[in-house]
Amino acid sequence: MSKTSASYTILDYNDGLSIISKISANHPESLAYDPATGIYNPSWSTIPLSLTPSIFIAGRSGDILTSCKNKLWYYRRTGGSEWLAITNGSNGFTITNDILGYSSNNLFDSAHPNLEFKFAFTYHDPTLKIDFDYEVVKSFTRISNGTSVVIARAWSTDGEQFKNKSIPSSLTLQTELIRGVTTDTTKLTYQWQKFISGEWTNITSATGTTYKVLPSSVDGAAQFRCQISDTDSASDTYGETFTSDGVLILDLTDPYQAQIISTNGSFIKNGSGDTVLTCKVYQNGKQITSGISYQWYKNSAALTGKTSSTLTVTSDMIDVKADFVCEVL
Repeated sequence: MSKTSASYTILDYNDGLSIISKISANHPESLAYDPATGIYNPSWSTIPLSLTPSIFIAGRSGDILTSCKNKLWYYRRTGGSEWLAITNGSNGFTITNDILGYSSNNLFDSAHPNLEFKFAFTYHDPTLKIDFDYEVVKSFTRISNGTSVVIARAWSTDGEQFKNKSIPSSLTLQTELIRGVTTDTTKLTYQWQKFISGEWTNITSATGTTYKVLPSSVDGAAQFRCQISDTDSASDTYGETFTSDGVLILDLTDPYQAQIISTNGSFIKNGSGDTVLTCKVYQNGKQITSGISYQWYKNSAALTGKTSSTLTVTSDMIDVKADFVCEVL
């Protein structure tokens, strides 16, 4: 008996393991400092800085922080110096359940107005049997203010990026007005804006000290800021409006990958029969079924009205050979 063989091709449409990490802080990334009094706002000595890391895998649910290993915190000051490892209880630092606390502003001075924290970890993927080393950085800056200086500042309390318009479900922006080193909360109005088509545009009903950004409002990247107006007639800045710096929010979206499947293979025999083509769309190894538009083509010509994920191909559509393409948007 002669030997024969058959083959079946299995395609893996996973475009790579995507690790998403962030550090959430309970304070803004800029600190106001009064050189005359030595007072900070915020004062980490009064309300300690708290940095919380979060780690996600795109296409999977849940924070995987607890399952990671080799978790270490580091810090460094201005000038690109070497990263220094942080241990629990040293130099005013505490580490509790991977959350870093710091109860002093002493790492800042005139020569070191910038301070960075780094969280490093190793993730072991049980499917790939591979270790992935990763790190994420959070930066803080000291800004010297005289007692008469008034500034508006805005920041994100939850990190600055989305992944695939789904992780996380939202990001919260916060704003405040600083007079010297004192936070002003009296008789102020707030208006959040988004940078659209080259212009800062008011966001309807976004008039509080916080604004929740949804993934659907960020197409690749988006900038937000807040305008704070002083409505206190007894104030030296009555009627003035102060504008925060822009907060850049990113959406790190994996590209779509498409696969066409036929119910009856690639042949129509003797001019009879039909088949159904189905276009399946994947993103980061996960099939996507919502928020997608389709357009089918035959021999590079668009098929009118054929805009669903499936296309029924009948024998009269085939003259010896035809190429069908589905464009995914």
